[in-house]
Amino acid sequence: MTSQRPPAFSLANLRQVGRLWSVVAFAGVALLLTMGTLLLTASGPFAPPRSPLDAPRVAAGEELEVGGTTEGYVLVGQPADGIDLAEVTCSWTGSTYADGTTAGGDLVVGPAARDSAMARLTDRLGGEDFRYLTTTADEWVARTATCSGGGIATLGIVADPGTAFQRKVGIAFIAFAPVLLGLAFLARRLTRPRA
Repeated sequence: MTSQRPPAFSLANLRQVGRLWSVVAFAGVALLLTMGTLLLTASGPFAPPRSPLDAPRVAAGEELEVGGTTEGYVLVGQPADGIDLAEVTCSWTGSTYADGTTAGGDLVVGPAARDSAMARLTDRLGGEDFRYLTTTADEWVARTATCSGGGIATLGIVADPGTAFQRKVGIAFIAFAPVLLGLAFLARRLTRPRA
């Protein structure tokens, strides 16, 4: 006596797989919305570190190497309480092209609203306070950057924890969640038991 197994690709089996996929898709919607929100708000595991500065320091106006990372760098200055951001100018330079021209431009000074937690940073090693000046996160070809004016005495850099890439991924997660939700409901509707 051998038991009869249903065919591997029977309609009942496909319906069962579709219903199980819809359950996984519903869980995926919740995960996408949670991760997207955490990425956009730079909170939870994506929050900026409390004391991130452990990079070399130079005098105001000197160039700092900011190449070699896809995240970009935050430029910070000292003294933390004596810098007037309205008077600070920051710029970046990039690669030199075959015709001899060099890529470069100005950087927007001052922390973005989502970076308000980073307005003042404390050095991990020395305990010194620094003031957030700007970020190179949106400049893909930046090799060096500098800031001057506004009472800056010392410049430092730290990897930017809240980058444009992070925001783009967060937006993509949140945008894909309704699509996945629609597919989950469609799978439920197509695989409901027939009376």
